[in-house]
Amino acid sequence: MEPAHRANDGDAPSEVELKFAVRPEDMPRLRRLPLFAGASGSRRSLTGAYYDTPDQALRHRSLALRVRKEGRQYVQTLKADGPSGAASLARPEWQWGVP
Repeated sequence: MEPAHRANDGDAPSEVELKFAVRPEDMPRLRRLPLFAGASGSRRSLTGAYYDTPDQALRHRSLALRVRKEGRQYVQTLKADGPSGAASLARPEWQWGVP
């Protein structure tokens, strides 16, 4: 099965992920900031699990394998550390549907 996203010419697709911890009572004030003007958000419940070998071969190679349920489908994602390591905001990843 071919990945849904695949590296080409040495460039892998990457995910940029920002996570914010905001108290619910602060959300109205946050939405008024110019940075978020016109932005829409949504709330989703995601179910996922991370897998590795018993000897943690993936972790030792700075990889992570996640399987997540998205709607009625399961998707597996292989993630690699970005240029700055695990703390990087952007990192390469590849996704495949799980049959």
